[in-house]
Amino acid sequence: MNDSSVVPRISKLAVASVLAGCVPFGMVFLLILHNSCPCVEIGSEVFANAGLSGFFALFVAIILGYVARRSIRKKPFLLRGLKVAQTGLVMGYGWLTLLVWVLLFAPLRHGHPGANEASAVGSLRTIYHVVQDSTASHQDLPKTLQQMGQLGLIDRNLANGLKSGYQFTYQLRSTHNDGILDGFVAVAEPVAPCITGKRAFYIDDTDVIRFEVIHSDSKPTSMPTAQSPPL
Repeated sequence: MNDSSVVPRISKLAVASVLAGCVPFGMVFLLILHNSCPCVEIGSEVFANAGLSGFFALFVAIILGYVARRSIRKKPFLLRGLKVAQTGLVMGYGWLTLLVWVLLFAPLRHGHPGANEASAVGSLRTIYHVVQDSTASHQDLPKTLQQMGQLGLIDRNLANGLKSGYQFTYQLRSTHNDGILDGFVAVAEPVAPCITGKRAFYIDDTDVIRFEVIHSDSKPTSMPTAQSPPL
């Protein structure tokens, strides 16, 4: 019955669609908090639950948006909120598009973890040979990666400390604890743990690559040292 005296009410399904579309923002907030505040520990279970909730919520937003839009068009004299339903649809499809992009293209951008790890090991061996060549020619050891790059001994990316998803640190050390800097230590740590690499690596004058496995998406259990297991 089309009664002009009846005031259309906003569709509850349309409102629910928008609310469901807001759920994935919780996952985004956790990621921003995790990246901007390293001191804040967020467990992997929290990330998993948030991700699962966001995944189901985007489909709920799409389904409810369609149902609400159809109901509003069939009964415009009883229901309103067409733009609200459309907003829920846009949010749902927006999150779905982002999810597809992450699944398909993010791994390509970060590179395969295995390939990144192999590249990191190769870069550490390059650093080792640069230091050994300097020792054999009785020259002063390079003090920084930047100095190696300026001398043309390593490529620019490695000289800047970032290459193939890994961050490199290098420092001289005294092998005999006599104050003479006649050795070095170099460490390669994945920029995005468990994404760009699943292991952190270590090398020193012994030419033995050592590693520590990353068990979570936050930090290695411990940074690799001379006591870490050999590769």
